Order: sequence, then structure tokens, then C-alpha cells
Amino acid sequence: MIKKKIIKTLKMAMICMVVVALAGGTAFAAVPPDVAESPHRDAIMALFEAGVLEGSDDGLFHPTDNLTRAQACAIIVRAIKPPTAELFGTPTLTFPPSGFPDMAGYGWAERYVGFAVRHNIVTGFPDGTFKPGNNVTSNEMLTMVLRAMGLTNEEIGSNWPADFVARANQEGITAGLPQPLPELATRETAARMVFNKLDALRAIGEKMEESGEPGNPEIEEPETNGDTSWGLDNLEFTNGRFNDTMTTFAGMPISRDAVIYTYGIRANYRRGMELPTNDGAYRLDTVHKFRNAVTPAFYIQTGNEITLMVLPMDAGFSGRIYGVINGISVATNGRGDQVNQIHMLVAGRQISWLTRDSSIGAPGSVDYRDGEIFELRASNGTITNAPTKAGDSASHNDFRELTPTGDWATVTAFANGIVTLDDGSMITISDDAAIYVFNSDGTPYRVGRQGDIRADVEIRAFTLTRGQIAQFITVR
Repeated sequence: MIKKKIIKTLKMAMICMVVVALAGGTAFAAVPPDVAESPHRDAIMALFEAGVLEGSDDGLFHPTDNLTRAQACAIIVRAIKPPTAELFGTPTLTFPPSGFPDMAGYGWAERYVGFAVRHNIVTGFPDGTFKPGNNVTSNEMLTMVLRAMGLTNEEIGSNWPADFVARANQEGITAGLPQPLPELATRETAARMVFNKLDALRAIGEKMEESGEPGNPEIEEPETNGDTSWGLDNLEFTNGRFNDTMTTFAGMPISRDAVIYTYGIRANYRRGMELPTNDGAYRLDTVHKFRNAVTPAFYIQTGNEITLMVLPMDAGFSGRIYGVINGISVATNGRGDQVNQIHMLVAGRQISWLTRDSSIGAPGSVDYRDGEIFELRASNGTITNAPTKAGDSASHNDFRELTPTGDWATVTAFANGIVTLDDGSMITISDDAAIYVFNSDGTPYRVGRQGDIRADVEIRAFTLTRGQIAQFITVR
């Protein structure tokens, strides 16, 4: 008897996967048939296989069609392949929107446009719009590639487009393209530009993953030593709110490299408050636990950006949190009480949360390395409940496991976004997948990529269906 295959197709804003990679091959996307006649078919085929390009709804690529601004952002960002949290935000699985008022009908491009704008790859127009459907010129496309590579106007020159065209030629971006370039970029010429610098763009994404919170975190108490060399006298004070994407506080932009310290409790914060002069009194923390939080704060502003903040330890995000747990340690809260600290990867970010008291999540009491996604509740940045699994009576009934076995299931194939399991069931994986990898050597979970999903790995799948639709998959 042939077992009926069950296809569970979930269209979702985010898929979190925990992947323990052991062995297997590589899955490639199908290349549309109209690519064969393109003079740039090698570049186009390579980008399809790398997950950078996608076909149209009719199954074709339309290589000679003009490229829109939204499409250009998507191609370049997929080429960079940044850490998932750079596209989808933290800690409740929402991704930072672009913020432009004219993105109606371009919801698919929001995350790509938002990333490209935040990283100075492209800018909006003076009237506050983005004009996502406008055609991209060849000069604009090569400029986007140059900026995606990290080159600044100061390095390139101030004469646009002549200096930018010259630098693009020097960098090899335009290799294989006719000179002079056609006025408007087509899908195939844009593919050639991106293919020519794919290794450099991928290196940018890898560097972001290595230098940011995502990755393979160490579970240890942050260390601070010496005096407050950052300068107490430079601190300003205000009360304010972090925005939904944690990029502004009280309306002021926050630098991507801002240093975040936590100290004391909100009740004691006031203008003129005396702060310790020894770094050891402060905890290094992350802005990613302060989504929508309202709090008093001391801060240092350089230019128009906040570059350092001192925040109360009892301030932060309130709501439900979903992610993997790398461990639990003992810590001290702002009142000097001994509590526990839960070290998590949430939406691709390493975040350590203090618990309300020492009875929550005792260190070593639970094995957190069994591929489980955990649900926690936070109030003002403090965890108020023990971590719960999907299906537990204490968890919400919209959080459940999808894996038919309720345990690990072996992958037999992964192609075109569909994982086939050894029992014949299938799960569709969206391009939004945030992947967490658990290594067999026992090191903590790290953020992975779809390339980590291969035949012979084992997975577990979870879903959250209320409010935001999200899927979580654990694999070992």
C-alpha cells in the first residue's frame, strides 16, 4: 500500500528552524526554460541555484524585462544572505517594515527594502516615498551593488554616475556586459552584476553573522572591568519608548553599534541620579530585548545617533517569546536578588533574560538540547514563567508541534522548499526560514541557513498560528 503523502503548506511571516546538520546533499531551485537563450544564462542559473533569483508566477524568468526598485532590493539582499534577524527582527518574530507609505502591493518586498535602506544600499525619495515599482537604471543597479559591498561615496567619488561607473568597472561588477550600459537594467543584466560579485556579497552576510549576536554563543556572565571610560559626564537623561524595531528611542536613532548597559531599577532612575564609577556595576546587554519598552534611560548621543545607553534591569519587552534555550545560569537582578538567567536564541538573536525569581528555570533541571522550541512570557524584560513546550497545559493552544511522530523525524529529501520526511509526510519551508543548528559535539545552538537542511538530518517542526503565523523546526 502506498502511503499517502501529507503536505503541510504554511504561508508565514517567519519560520524558525533548529537544525542539527549531520550529512546529505544540496537542493537546487528549478531554472525557468526561457533562461536558455540569455547571453547571461550561466549567471542566472548560478543565482537560481544559490536562492538569489526567483521565477515569475507563469514559471518563466523574463530575462529581458526591466527591473523594479523592489526587485533590485530583493536580489541584492538575497545575495548577501544576512542573518535572519536582520530581515525579521526580534524578539516576537516580526520583521522591521520599510516604513514607506507607498508599499501597498509590495508586502513581499518589505523586508528586503527595509534591509537595503537600513544598510545604505538604497535610499527613499525626498517626499518620503520609495516608489518600489519604478524601473532601475543600470547606473542605479551598479551603485546598489557597490554600496552593498560596503563602499562609501567617500571611497568611490562624488561625481555620480561617472565615478560609480568607473569604480564598478574596476571592481568587475560590469564584466560581461556591453559598454556603454543600457539605460535601464533588465533582469538578466542585474543578474550578471550580482553574479560577478556574489562571493563578495555573501562574505558581507557571513561577516554580519560572525560579528553580530546570531551565531554560536558562549553561555557566560558578561565581564566588565575597570572604570567607566565611556564617561559618566557625557550621559544625558530622558524618559522614552523604544520603537517596534528597536532602532529609535524617544524618537532618536540608535546606532547599530550602540553599547547597552543595564543597572539598577526603574524606581530609582531620575535626572541627576548618582551612577557607579566602576564598570563592574553594570551588565552588558542588548537592545533587542527592549521592543516597545517604555523606560527612563541615560544615554550618550554622537551626532544624531545614540551610541551608548544605561537602562534599568527591570525594563524591557512584555509579551510571549519563542526560541531555543542554550542554557540557564545564576545571576543578580537590579535589586541585588539572586535569580536565574535564561540564555536564548530568539528570532536569530542571542538574548539573555533574567527571571522574576530563582524558582523559575533552575539551572540544570531540564535538558534544553532536545530540539524543543520553548514559549516564555516576559513582563518588563523579566521572565515570569518556567519555559513551556508546545502542547504543555501551560502553553497557548496555538503553539503546537507539527512533526507527525512528536519527536525527531529523518529528512529524506529537501528540494524546492519542501522537506520530505521518512514517513512520507512533507513540510513546506518558506524563504523566510530562520534556522538554528545544534551540533552533535554539544556546542550551543547557532543560527543556520537553509543549506543546513539536507538528507539524513533529523527535524522537529512546530507552529504558532494565532496573531502572527510562524513555524519553528528543530533538526539534528
